[in-house]
Amino acid sequence: YHNYQAGRSEAAHSWYDKWLNLDANNKEWQVNALRGKAMIDFKRKDWVSARDDYNRVLAIDPNNVEAKKFVTDLTKIINAERNLR
Repeated sequence: YHNYQAGRSEAAHSWYDKWLNLDANNKEWQVNALRGKAMIDFKRKDWVSARDDYNRVLAIDPNNVEAKKFVTDLTKIINAERNLR
């Protein structure tokens, strides 16, 4: 998170990847790491990657309201961009 705030999104993304893989049994860490990655992808306007990260959150926590909302909103953005092409 510190790297992200400091504008070092590549370092932050890498750190979130490491955090994601630290403990496969720690669902809270996995969800937080995926949310962090999604936040960076969203800022980069990489809508598909952000949506993929939020879908992975939902695979871990199917009732995650934030992830559900972002998946819905990102799908709308992705579809709108496809229609503009």
